[in-house]
Amino acid sequence: MKKRNSPFHATPRGAGAARAARGGFTLVEVLVVVGVIVILVTLLIIALAAATTRAGSARTSALMQAMSQAAARFKEDHGVLPQVLDNGRNLLFPPAVGTGSTYSDLQDWWSITSAAEYLIGYGGGGADGADGVGIRSPSRDGYWGGSRDNNGNSTAGEFADRLPIQSGKIYGPYLQLEDEDLLGSVDAGGNIFLPSDGGFDPADPKVVLDYWGRPIRFYLDHPDRGMDLGDVIALRPFRMTPGSEAAGADPFGTGDAITTTALKSASFAFLSMGPDGEWNPQLRYDDPDAQSGPNPTDFANEDNLVEVGQ
Repeated sequence: MKKRNSPFHATPRGAGAARAARGGFTLVEVLVVVGVIVILVTLLIIALAAATTRAGSARTSALMQAMSQAAARFKEDHGVLPQVLDNGRNLLFPPAVGTGSTYSDLQDWWSITSAAEYLIGYGGGGADGADGVGIRSPSRDGYWGGSRDNNGNSTAGEFADRLPIQSGKIYGPYLQLEDEDLLGSVDAGGNIFLPSDGGFDPADPKVVLDYWGRPIRFYLDHPDRGMDLGDVIALRPFRMTPGSEAAGADPFGTGDAITTTALKSASFAFLSMGPDGEWNPQLRYDDPDAQSGPNPTDFANEDNLVEVGQ
């Protein structure tokens, strides 16, 4: 007679069968799996953040290269480079030589409105002679007549005092922006608004933005050749390429007087403060020993992006 297996007879089972029999994973197993997932997600987030930063830097650098080329074409047409304007489109003249604060003032001789004003022409007919984008000739001084009053005397060049020609050839725009979020408006308080923001005002001065939404600064060579763009601390590279070094000024006594030959001969430059949005106008390099000294550093200029125009 054939022997039948007892329903109570135990047969070998694998780990999976044993796990199924006891109703699922143990707490330790779950914690291990969750820990692995957390580590993988963290690594992925870090990698994506680094990739996003690199992409933003690359696209901002490309944009500033296009701005530099646009400024060169502007000079070919008009014989002068774009001029330095403040947030309200007033003319921002360089500090007087011999005031004792010339080098300090030089660090702040830049504009966030010049690029959009001159290279795109968002100033409007009363500002640049052309409605819509584009400009009419800004004259040989580059100020659309705003640098002199009716008697021919030099003046601060208020926006309201400009006397642009209203006829003749329209130039530009010299710069095309691929994304509307690269153009912002700036109000009297210096606040920046994108076209999608409720605070965006078509009548306010415009600024060209980097890929982190911050204005790109325009620097113009100082007319006093005792100083040059090599003396602007934030423009100096954080790390010098061998063979590019040149002797510059050390206006703040930090012990850092090294600049580059390219900056010393530059006619203009564009600056983005990079992913961290910070800059230090007095100290280029960072000395760990200075953290507790009178000029502590925070590596603010390490990721600055600079495009130099000759």
